[in-house]
Amino acid sequence: MIIVGGLGSIAGSIYGAVFLLLVPPLLSVLADALRDTAPFLADQLPALQVAAVGVIIILFLLFEPRGLRTRVAASQGLLSCWPFRY
Repeated sequence: MIIVGGLGSIAGSIYGAVFLLLVPPLLSVLADALRDTAPFLADQLPALQVAAVGVIIILFLLFEPRGLRTRVAASQGLLSCWPFRY
């Protein structure tokens, strides 16, 4: 959770915890929606949830090494000066 959220801040660990806690329920909803077209997803759901969390951690390490905290801070900075950039 700290890797996904961002090291060195409490807010980053909270963001990472919320993000990783939302992944398994979202995968369950996706598996229920695809139950008719792909019934094997419902059988393999626990393994897919663990694999998805692992893939998310790897992708964050590769593409967003500073975590979600930097994305949230950047979006807050953009929103604070919206609609004028000066």
